[in-house]
Amino acid sequence: MTPVGYQLNALDPTSLADFYMDLMGMSLIDSNEDDGYYALGTPDGDILLELFQATSPRRESTTGLYHGAFLYDSEVEFGTVLAHLLENRAPMQGYSHHNYSQAAYLGDTEGNNIEIYLDTAPTIWRVDENGYKNGGSEPLDITKFLLQRESEFSGMSDSVKMGHFHLSVNNITDTEWFYGEVLGLGQTAAPATDTAFFATGDYHHYLGTNIWVSEGALAPTEEQQGLRATIWQAASPEDISYITEQLDSYELAYEETDDALTMYDNSGLKVIVLK
Repeated sequence: MTPVGYQLNALDPTSLADFYMDLMGMSLIDSNEDDGYYALGTPDGDILLELFQATSPRRESTTGLYHGAFLYDSEVEFGTVLAHLLENRAPMQGYSHHNYSQAAYLGDTEGNNIEIYLDTAPTIWRVDENGYKNGGSEPLDITKFLLQRESEFSGMSDSVKMGHFHLSVNNITDTEWFYGEVLGLGQTAAPATDTAFFATGDYHHYLGTNIWVSEGALAPTEEQQGLRATIWQAASPEDISYITEQLDSYELAYEETDDALTMYDNSGLKVIVLK
């Protein structure tokens, strides 16, 4: 199971769509301006982000999105988008080297946080005797990327993917249970009291979670500004069978269609798993 995109509720979805197209270089894939709906992503039609009309502003102390993270596979493209963001005075928040990745952070016009990043070579990842991939947070010098930039920014390429989600959750133990036991993701970083990281296969993380500002917090309402849903792609029909069996076993509510399973995690955040 891998992340493919996410949904946000926005007070001004038209302006927010402009931000992601103009600053992040996303392509407009579908829209209904009357309903405030925009589907954005790569030129080949992969939807990374969907925007919906919010009916109420973000509430303080709720669970939700810590950041959505877009994975680049080229230092040239990474440097080009960084230069474009800086030249257009995007609200940059910082730059970090996490050992397994090199990342830049910014916020959008409605307070949703964004990470853009490059993975480093797996041969340099810090993997302990238990197989945990432990990162870090060292300063990142972005000069080498900016020196490789292309002369013109031409938008987001087809190679950019949804790298991971990072969520503000209300309880780490319950989060480990839901994403590990119910959805079947493996825990990828050494257990901690305030964070948990998950993935499938050998990746460092497809999902990060923390309680830094959200321990014990309430879930957002369905139409409130902010995160609406995370969207995942099941790897196989066996994934779907496992998840439905676990949901039934624990008597957790969900909806199933021909295309997807929809449920809520332990923090009240909507999760959509595409078949």
